[in-house]
Amino acid sequence: MTRLNGAAGELRLVGPADPQLREELRRCTALAQAARAELLLRTPRRRPAERDLSEVLTRLATVPSGQLAGVDPALRGLAAACLQDLEASLPRAASVGKGDEMPVVGLRQQILSVLHLLAAADARRPRLVSRRRRPR
Repeated sequence: MTRLNGAAGELRLVGPADPQLREELRRCTALAQAARAELLLRTPRRRPAERDLSEVLTRLATVPSGQLAGVDPALRGLAAACLQDLEASLPRAASVGKGDEMPVVGLRQQILSVLHLLAAADARRPRLVSRRRRPR
């Protein structure tokens, strides 16, 4: 068993197909899309989805990839796709104002860290092997 931060900040044990872990991935997916929409709409500096996503990514970064392998691969793939879209939409360092540079760099690092975990979880997932016989 491993640990995952709970909603109130407490630590609790997590099983291989824990509903809280699935919920965290769903929340990550939704917040990544909302943060991307905020960027595309050029909302003011206060971006609540970005802040909330950062908190979710921090919690997900503490989960071993072996635990993530127990989650539905479609859910992991959707979360990864949304995070990749958001990362591609983030402004590059040259186009970011001095006040925004650190949050964007920090968020990008968090996104890349979780994407790495998701990829490692996919690599750990057992593959189905066809038992078809070869023609003789």
